[in-house]
Amino acid sequence: MLQYHYSLSGVACASVIYIYKITYMRYNKQICVTIILFVLCVCLDGCNFMSQIMKRMKKDSAVSPVVGVMLMLVVTIIIAAVVAAFAGGLISTTSVAPKASLETTITLDGGMAGNNAMTIKHLGGDPIDTADVKLVTSWTNRTTKEVNFRETTALPYTQTQTAFNTAGNLTNLSLVNANVNSSWGAIYQDPYFVVPGTMPSQSEETVKLWFGEYIFKAGDILKADASLDPSVGSYADHSLIKNSEWLSKDDVVTVQLIHIPSGNLIYEKDVYVTEA
Repeated sequence: MLQYHYSLSGVACASVIYIYKITYMRYNKQICVTIILFVLCVCLDGCNFMSQIMKRMKKDSAVSPVVGVMLMLVVTIIIAAVVAAFAGGLISTTSVAPKASLETTITLDGGMAGNNAMTIKHLGGDPIDTADVKLVTSWTNRTTKEVNFRETTALPYTQTQTAFNTAGNLTNLSLVNANVNSSWGAIYQDPYFVVPGTMPSQSEETVKLWFGEYIFKAGDILKADASLDPSVGSYADHSLIKNSEWLSKDDVVTVQLIHIPSGNLIYEKDVYVTEA
């Protein structure tokens, strides 16, 4: 019986060390301590359970001590397996960033109405939910040395609907501080999902082409007119690339796509500006 206690204590100690290593780097100290206490409780309950079994076994002289030892080892292994599965389940809940191959181009006068344009192509890999990512652009003006930084995320929802174009169509998406674009009086969120013959803001249905409203899959293309007017109606204009009207050939724009739930990079590239 004493040997069993030593064996179970060893499993408990080993489990505690293992759980501490795999949880401390991912979770705060309070969660780590909680998990360790759970492990100890499981092992102590197993010890009490086996003590009761051994007491009953002693009353029955026909039961072999060898069988008793084997039973103790089996229960010990089961306890260790349960603890490992519990810890593994916790770790597996951590968000994992999708992996994809992307290609970005930034061209001068390559957009609608002669504006600068930015295009992102999905060459292959995992689908990317644009509701879960942040598109970041930054570049340094070679003359003024000013660093221009811009982030784009999915638009937050509002309780009341607001008009997003001159036709009076309504949406629950907030355009405050959005990377908005304007085409024929309509307003939408860049970069839009390219569908031939369809603009992203002509009806409620095409709101699905706004950034944050679609899944970016292999073969898909995103596009944005990076150089926009100072304002669109009553909304401030926050273009995809800040101060992009000052871009010139061979300027370098760093483009990042960041997975928000995990905080990991999906894509990062220094893109050289080219002429259309």
